[in-house]
Amino acid sequence: MERFDYSLQDVRNTFYDEIAYHIEFSVAVILIPAALQLPVSLIVRIFLIVSALLVLIIELINTAVGVAVNSISIGQNTLSVKVKDSGSAAILMASINFLLVWGIVLFNLIFKIS
Repeated sequence: MERFDYSLQDVRNTFYDEIAYHIEFSVAVILIPAALQLPVSLIVRIFLIVSALLVLIIELINTAVGVAVNSISIGQNTLSVKVKDSGSAAILMASINFLLVWGIVLFNLIFKIS
């Protein structure tokens, strides 16, 4: 139970320390309940929710990697930059996935395409 408390504290710290996570978390808090209300199948609902959670998970991992790289490396080096850029790219890909999933579902709902 103690480890669970530490994990929740880390999520809280990231929420307050990282503006990107704060925004992504706020979007997820709004859209996950919305996904539960949309007239879609269970599998589509799962895709909507997982796409939002995936962005949050990857942002947490990227934050952890960034903190680790900053604490280990003394100055700027190419490997540190590459690691941080890869983390940012992972967030970009998760965000594109999120936009595509939500965009396709909402487009289909609005224009009644099945």
